[in-house]
Amino acid sequence: MHQSTGIVRASARTRIETFDWGSSAPFSVQWWAESDGTPVQATGATYPRGTLFHIAEWYGCTGNPNEGIKMLASEIARGILETEKQMNRRVFAGVADPSIFSHANGTSIADEMARQGVRWERADNTRKAGWEKMRRYLKAGLATEKGERIEEPALFIFSTCRSFIRTVPSLPRDSRDMDDLDTTAEDHIADACRYRIMQTRNITQTHRIRSL
Repeated sequence: MHQSTGIVRASARTRIETFDWGSSAPFSVQWWAESDGTPVQATGATYPRGTLFHIAEWYGCTGNPNEGIKMLASEIARGILETEKQMNRRVFAGVADPSIFSHANGTSIADEMARQGVRWERADNTRKAGWEKMRRYLKAGLATEKGERIEEPALFIFSTCRSFIRTVPSLPRDSRDMDDLDTTAEDHIADACRYRIMQTRNITQTHRIRSL
């Protein structure tokens, strides 16, 4: 696990949220910065374009493992906006758990959050490809521990993201499918991270199309 306590400034191309829904189980809201390949002002360090920094988190957990705080979708949305007000920064709402777009009685969780001003796009929920890409990003970041140049986009976790650090490294593989995680484990933070990593591909493709 690669941790960072610094503030990413000049190298941050976008700051964006991701979201994994939960009520009885925890929800996960994550704030991210993405490198555009330019040097960081404070240190002069450079990171490959597409490198991700997990800079803040809100984990809706009671303190007991895998137990959610049962907040309403509208309450979570207002909490997101309040957190960003404290950050003194409006962050782009990114991608979220596809389940929040399912309609019941004419509305959805995504609709409820949109009414409060937090709008999401449907995440790419491809699991095996997502976990493989996440492992690739984590491995790329190992270069810093060896004093080597990072050659590919990497993943760094700020030390303040304690719930990520607690849950993600210990997640077990599915005993029936070793290329996937055990979905009965406390995987909500890992899922939200996977949504963000899969989104980098879509962002890259969009920029290429626009540059034609």
